[in-house]
Amino acid sequence: MDQCGHVRVGQRRRLDEIIQGAGIVDGDMAMLVLRTADNLRQLTSLKETHPDIANLALKARDTILREPVIFE
Repeated sequence: MDQCGHVRVGQRRRLDEIIQGAGIVDGDMAMLVLRTADNLRQLTSLKETHPDIANLALKARDTILREPVIFE
């Protein structure tokens, strides 16, 4: 991380470190993820007119709604 708090490409950080650094509480982060997932779900309805966008939205939604890789 640089002096401004930006994470460099390829640098890995724990999700709890990112949330804490952003000053977001867990409940707010969960709500943000769910709202984002709902927005992405709505974009999937564009499959007839914008199939690339709809497909990307579906992949992004599946990615953010997956279970954490590591449970601690």
